[in-house]
Amino acid sequence: MLEQPSEILRVPLSIDFATIYLAHLLPEFTRCYPDISFDFDLMPRNSDIISESYYVAIRVREQKSSNLIARKLASVNRYLYASPHYLERFGEPKDLVNHQCFNIMKPSH
Repeated sequence: MLEQPSEILRVPLSIDFATIYLAHLLPEFTRCYPDISFDFDLMPRNSDIISESYYVAIRVREQKSSNLIARKLASVNRYLYASPHYLERFGEPKDLVNHQCFNIMKPSH
């Protein structure tokens, strides 16, 4: 008989990815593998997988060249949103350089 895996799986990933892609999968996973527990690192930073002893990492953006093995898990569509009030006031964006936008950037270290 095969032994059930048991471990604490430490994974750095974004809270958005965890919410959108993983949350609905975890109940079934834990029913199948009850001895595996998770330690999700949801901090918005680029963790060092090797020095911080992670088995896997889930990144939202493409990584620079590395000696790590990477697999694409999902695609994320990007959308541009504007309120009717904004469009009325500033017009429909053709070039975002001249518009007021939220820009999510990775933190600098």
